Parts: sequence; C-alpha cells; structure tokens
Amino acid sequence: METVKQVNENEKEKPSILGMIGSPSAQFVKMRYNPAFAMALTIVTGLFIIGMWLTTFTMDQIYEGLDLSGEELDIAILIGKVTAVITGILSAGLGALFSSVILLLIAKIVRSGVTFKQLFSMNIHLMVISALGLILNTAVGIAIDQSSTIYFTSLAGVLNSDSAVLGSIELFSIWSAVLLGFGLQKTADFSKTASWVVVILTLLFSVGLAFMGTLFTGLTS
Repeated sequence: METVKQVNENEKEKPSILGMIGSPSAQFVKMRYNPAFAMALTIVTGLFIIGMWLTTFTMDQIYEGLDLSGEELDIAILIGKVTAVITGILSAGLGALFSSVILLLIAKIVRSGVTFKQLFSMNIHLMVISALGLILNTAVGIAIDQSSTIYFTSLAGVLNSDSAVLGSIELFSIWSAVLLGFGLQKTADFSKTASWVVVILTLLFSVGLAFMGTLFTGLTS
C-alpha cells in the first residue's frame, strides 16, 4: 500500500528546477511519472538568455583586438550581441531536443521503455546546471574584467591555461553528466552499467570535440 501511495503522489507532483540542485533523485522519479517540462523550459531559457546577455559585456574587449575600423567594430559588436541573445533563446530547447533524440536511440538499443517526453523533461531540467555554470563564469569574468572563453571552473581555469581540452574538463559539465547517470536510471530505467557508459561517452565526446577543435585551429593557423 505504501508503494502504491508513493507512486500516486509521484504521478501528481511535477519535477522542480530548484530540486535539481537539492534533491535531483526525487525529481527524476517525478519525471518518470509526470514528465512536465513547460515551466522548466521557460526558466532555463531565461537563465541562458541572462548568461548570454552577460557575455555581451565582454565583447568590446574581444573585438577590439581585431583589425577593424570604428564603424566595422560597432557592426561586429552589434552582430555579436544579437547572436548571443538568439543563442540564449534557442540553447535550452535545441540542446534538450538533440540530447533526447540521441538518448531515445540508445534507449531502443538497451530496450528501455522510456518515452521522448520523459527524456526531454529530464534533459531540460538537467540544463539548469549548464545555465548556472554559464552565468557564474561570465559574471566572474566581468567582475575581474577578463574576457575569456575558458571557464574559471574548468581545469584550464584552475591551471591558468588556454587549452580547450583542459577547458572541456569542467565542474558544471561533470556535475551535469553525473546527474545524467542517475537520471537515466530513475527516469529512463537504464541499467547502472548502461547509464554510466553513456555518462563516460558523453564526457569523452566533449573532450574529443575540444581536441578536434584545437587540432583544426592548429592546422589552419
């Protein structure tokens, strides 16, 4: 009876964005029975807009290092700011959509009965971690008057390095990946092995992209 009562309560309760920080496991269970995402999408999109808007305050320093005339510099900064805000608007939805499609394909392989809506709800809620990381790191950059694409919470930031590979090893990314592992178990009914394999592959993919970007930059420079 107690188990049935708990399931009925989970079916009624919606997952909480704030709960992703204090009680993520409980939120993942709620997503399984009630995969709501409208409020989370609104909040996370708002956070990404704030984060990308904050990045516009450091654009002057970035573009001033380029060989541009006064008018060209103004146009470049304007385009950069508009692009940043648009990116903030689209990041959450498109990011969660892409991740959900990939995970749904993996779910078919491991024979999980998870639905796209459950995965989308999980990924949208997970993206609050990335949004907070963006806001924190950008705010710190503004506070110390430093424009850098390297997160201060990354290994590159700790070691004061410009390495994109070290920059991909980052606190909020690891936090999000670990939560993904628990989410796949609680929401998507993945086995522990399958869940952590996905987490490891996700982290390796991030490092691999950074390495390929560094390699490509070296070849074109």
